[in-house]
Amino acid sequence: MSGAHNRRLAEYLANIRKGKINDMVQSIVQIPDPIQRSVYIKECARIMDIDENLLIAEVGRKRMASTGDREAEEFVRRQSARFRAEQTAQRPETVFAGQVTGGSSAEALEREISIVVGQYLGAGKLEDAKDGRQQDDRIQ
Repeated sequence: MSGAHNRRLAEYLANIRKGKINDMVQSIVQIPDPIQRSVYIKECARIMDIDENLLIAEVGRKRMASTGDREAEEFVRRQSARFRAEQTAQRPETVFAGQVTGGSSAEALEREISIVVGQYLGAGKLEDAKDGRQQDDRIQ
């Protein structure tokens, strides 16, 4: 096979993969529950071997475009802030004893998780991790 043929084949396969990823994004956008969306995003990122943050941002953009949803807009804003915090945390810094550094990516993630968990618990639903059944977990 020639080099040109290999390039065309690689481009063809990349386009097929891109189409499958776009199809997955469109499917994930339709999921109303933010926790289920998050689980699907994580799993799809793992299966397709793509950056989870990229998939999160794309799902958020598509949700905003399709629904004009303020929740989606807020989600994208939080994820973008989280991504920036992670990028900042990856840069090497000299930390001197007693020096207090700004927020870490772990703190940003904890804030994000508590927001999502609070919203989810406010809905009164808890999914059984073993078999996926939902149960009502509201305090009576």
